[in-house]
Amino acid sequence: MKRLQPPAIYIHERVKQDHRALARAERLLSIMDSPKIVSGITDDELAKIVQEAGWRTSRRVSGAKKAEDPTVILNAFDFDQPDGERAQGNGDLYYGGGAWARRDRKRVFASEGTICQDAWEIHSALGCLFKCDYCALENVLNLMVNIEAFVEHLGPFIDAHAQTLYKWDSRSDILTFEPEYDATRPMVEFFGAQRKAFLMHYTKSDNVDVLRDLKHHGQTMVCWSLSAHTQSRLIEVGTATDEERIEAMRKCQEWGYHVRCRLSPIVPVANWREENRALLELLFSRVQPEVISLETLARFPDYEMLPRTIDLDLLDPSFIQAAQEARGEMAGRIYGPFPHEKRAEIYRFLIEELRRLSPATPYSICLESPEMWQELGPLMGQSPEAYACCCGGFCTPGQPLMSPP
Repeated sequence: MKRLQPPAIYIHERVKQDHRALARAERLLSIMDSPKIVSGITDDELAKIVQEAGWRTSRRVSGAKKAEDPTVILNAFDFDQPDGERAQGNGDLYYGGGAWARRDRKRVFASEGTICQDAWEIHSALGCLFKCDYCALENVLNLMVNIEAFVEHLGPFIDAHAQTLYKWDSRSDILTFEPEYDATRPMVEFFGAQRKAFLMHYTKSDNVDVLRDLKHHGQTMVCWSLSAHTQSRLIEVGTATDEERIEAMRKCQEWGYHVRCRLSPIVPVANWREENRALLELLFSRVQPEVISLETLARFPDYEMLPRTIDLDLLDPSFIQAAQEARGEMAGRIYGPFPHEKRAEIYRFLIEELRRLSPATPYSICLESPEMWQELGPLMGQSPEAYACCCGGFCTPGQPLMSPP
């Protein structure tokens, strides 16, 4: 983990109730320099801080850049809440809940109009050290530090559910906090000690050496969000480059981990075809991912969010023009700002390249419209009712969904 200079650090009173959590917090504090450290804050005090700081809003609305390291909250789960599993599933990570959350495809479709798969996801962090221009997360990092208690409660939770893949963590990048966080080791080794379910790390990092000697026993996947040359350097500020991510993938596959990747979000830079062709050629020359998901830049339901967050000089002018002309059509649509035909242009190109380079690798589009599935489903050999993807709750090795297209 890189040394941080957060403007403020808040330590929740729950942290001191568990000596293991306190030791983890002290390790993290050892690589942070901050002019303001406040210990022993309560839920009520934290609620006021969160409200005043505006941490529940989206940076895509304000267009604010991450010019400094995030404010840090060292927090802990409260597993003593009444109705424990439900409290965690419906809870809030700021206030001791949210260890797991349900992704319901019917609810996603009703609210967003996009296709997704059912799954429980697990969480121990909210916030990220990277500074991707398009990211909606505010500049705050909330880390839950009672990881041993988290792991102890995961056993009964996993036993109670049928799914076989658990994504950790979709709202952060856990590997960037290692080795000081020391959450990866207990999580990987917990999943390695059972055979029912797989853990899935989700990352843009190349900080993978912590994984080298862990007893994973083939029960952990590492899934990279992969992007090409310009995007990984100029838009995803602070992340590993495309080459660095692929080298990290190669290492993990060599160490026996399952590796997957998402081209997500695909930003149509000026020479996106050439760059993504080179990216896929490099990928398949070094690694054989189990599955690939494709998702264009999305979650811009208002065109004006785009110029506020991304330097338009980097983008393909035809995509900017299409987004401007379709701003009325795409208003309020979660898969905006680009209209259907421009998103399909990207997908068709990538599908053709995947067929050329690795025809046996399953792939699919992610969080897309029914119309896009109707057009591209036959090309992918997939259907919106059942398809291979990186984080589907049953998209695990040996499952029929994971067969070649």
